[in-house]
Amino acid sequence: DEAMVGDATAYGRIVVLSMPAFIMQMMFQWFYTTAEKPELGTRMSILSGCINIALDALFVVVFQWGLTGAAIATSISIAVGGIFPLVFFSSKGNTTQLRFVQDPVMDWKSLGRTCTNGVSEFVGNIALNVVSIAYNLQLMKYIGENGVSAYGIIMYVGFIFAAVFIG
Repeated sequence: DEAMVGDATAYGRIVVLSMPAFIMQMMFQWFYTTAEKPELGTRMSILSGCINIALDALFVVVFQWGLTGAAIATSISIAVGGIFPLVFFSSKGNTTQLRFVQDPVMDWKSLGRTCTNGVSEFVGNIALNVVSIAYNLQLMKYIGENGVSAYGIIMYVGFIFAAVFIG
């Protein structure tokens, strides 16, 4: 309904500012694994989640900033998860073989093959999101906000089970 659209828009406008950091956080998960430090990626994800929880409590409950506070808390936690890998991989304390270098030699052919290799995952994610949007539209039409909320909860539970089984 209109209230939900307004809230989602307000939240989204704040969180979208942190999307570059979110992309870096997700991208660097693979780099942690390549650098033989997968536990560092897990720790950063957990730390980012804990920061989000703590800042949600501070901004929403203590400062009473409501939805705006929740969005700011989410953005800050995303920024921490996205900026830390930049610091880690560029620091002298990085003992892995994977690090930032000056004047890298680009292998454009390999880069092109890598990008085309990821197209199937890209299309799969697009399809999953289109289906999710369709579910939400139908749930909103027939059940309302409670249906969309229930679907969101089911999806989060599904993510947890998938993480356990894949991990």
